[in-house]
Amino acid sequence: MMNLPLERLSIGVAAAAAAEAATAWTVAYTKEREAFGERIADFQNTRFRLADMATTTEAMWAYVDRAMLAYKDGKLTAEDAAKIKFWATEREWEVLDIGVQLHGGYGYIMEYPIARAFTDARVHRIYGGTNEIMRDLVGRQIAGKR
Repeated sequence: MMNLPLERLSIGVAAAAAAEAATAWTVAYTKEREAFGERIADFQNTRFRLADMATTTEAMWAYVDRAMLAYKDGKLTAEDAAKIKFWATEREWEVLDIGVQLHGGYGYIMEYPIARAFTDARVHRIYGGTNEIMRDLVGRQIAGKR
């Protein structure tokens, strides 16, 4: 049980790193891919979605960094580790989903890193304790039930 906070924090770090990579791949792809004579990156909806990806990823890192500092100081609680694990992996999934969408059909081709990352990310919401269990741990703390 003593290693669970570190394990869950590590999963949060992996989720933030995957989201950051997915954002970079998607930005690069949308700048080079064209549709209807324009770069995909030039479409307003694409720019909105890229902004969502970048902002979400930046927020993930801020939250993960705060949790890493708490861990370093011996103050990362089991509930706080559960929060970072479920929140970061849910945000990772959202970012990757946008990335796959913006890659279009190529988002399903396993030669593209976005497709592999999307497949690999699914387990992040399961191992280290499912996100439903993480929410229950946090909810029990909030409700004052141990």
